[in-house]
Amino acid sequence: MKLLITTIAAVLLVGCGESQESTVAPEPKPDEPIAEVPAQQSPPPVESKPEPPTTQLAKDISLHGAGRNIEAVKQAITDGANVNSINFEHRTPLDNAIRQNYPEVANLLRKHGGKTGEEVSIHAAAKKGNIEAIKQHIANGADVNAEDHLGKTPLDRATGKTADLLRKHGGKTKKELEAAGN
Repeated sequence: MKLLITTIAAVLLVGCGESQESTVAPEPKPDEPIAEVPAQQSPPPVESKPEPPTTQLAKDISLHGAGRNIEAVKQAITDGANVNSINFEHRTPLDNAIRQNYPEVANLLRKHGGKTGEEVSIHAAAKKGNIEAIKQHIANGADVNAEDHLGKTPLDRATGKTADLLRKHGGKTKKELEAAGN
């Protein structure tokens, strides 16, 4: 009898498989939409100390701007400035030193291979009317139709005999090159 009471008690406590009550499980609620969060980017690495400009252009500009300051000229040369860099006026640092009457600077530049704009640029030679410099450029294989920073050719800058010499060697103006489709 004890066994029967234990069995009945167990059935009542545990149940007989299915529940006698019909309880409806609550409907699952749809998940709430999550607001879009923009992706976070990592901040750029922090540099401890900004470096000074070291481009060739910066070095060349420092030489052009050194003027009569011989120590600044020496430093620019030591830093690797091009002693024959051409500025927007087709001048080299040597041209500037000669023009401004800085003989000590001019001598230092010549010692380091400095040349005038006419010696370095066929455009400057054409602009100055320096036939001998133009002949030298042509002998060295210079492009008589090269465009400068303004898109001008040497012939655009030349007059008289220098223009004749450039034409003899195939020189054309910018407009002539454009008309020919070059």
